[in-house]
Amino acid sequence: MNLKNFIQKSFKVILWLSLFVGVIIVRVEWNDLQKSVKVPVSLGSKFIFTESWDKGYFSGRGTWQVAGDTQDNKLNMVEITCLRNEKTCALSVASVNNFGFGRPLLATSLDILDVERWDSQVIIFKELKTCAETTYSVTRDTKSVMGLRKLNTNREGCSSDNRKEVGFNLVNGLDVFIGLIHDKEDVPLNIFIAIITFLISAAGIYRVFKPRS
Repeated sequence: MNLKNFIQKSFKVILWLSLFVGVIIVRVEWNDLQKSVKVPVSLGSKFIFTESWDKGYFSGRGTWQVAGDTQDNKLNMVEITCLRNEKTCALSVASVNNFGFGRPLLATSLDILDVERWDSQVIIFKELKTCAETTYSVTRDTKSVMGLRKLNTNREGCSSDNRKEVGFNLVNGLDVFIGLIHDKEDVPLNIFIAIITFLISAAGIYRVFKPRS
């Protein structure tokens, strides 16, 4: 093989390899784009502060996760601050709703709720609305925050299509975010595209070095 033929064959091999690498890079970038659309924001870690419990102060941060993992607005961040002397808990929530169906909607809320119980181990506070009553409980030893929403489906104007009780708890938002990212990965399609691209590239390189009859 003379130098000219060697250079020509090397150039063709580089082109086929570039095709393979290029398709993989494009696919990776496309996956990242899809993830950013489907999961447009990241979530913070869970933080529970109980060191000032006996002094009448509690705070927590995390993400609400519904029992059964059925809620649409998994992208949410919650902050809770409770003051024993005022007998109140401030509950603030920011959530991105209906992501993946058009433009996501950012919703926020802030409620000042009455504390019904505060002892050495438990804080209980309630949220009363027209169609639902939600009881929140904070457990000191386990550093857990849970909620139980009871829906009033019999009242006029309230939907009867939903479950009558919904339980949820405060979890690590970072874990929820990572789980959503993995849910958006199309692993079988990625493997299929990589295999097809590799076979095409390998066939092209084989033709470059195949002896002419």
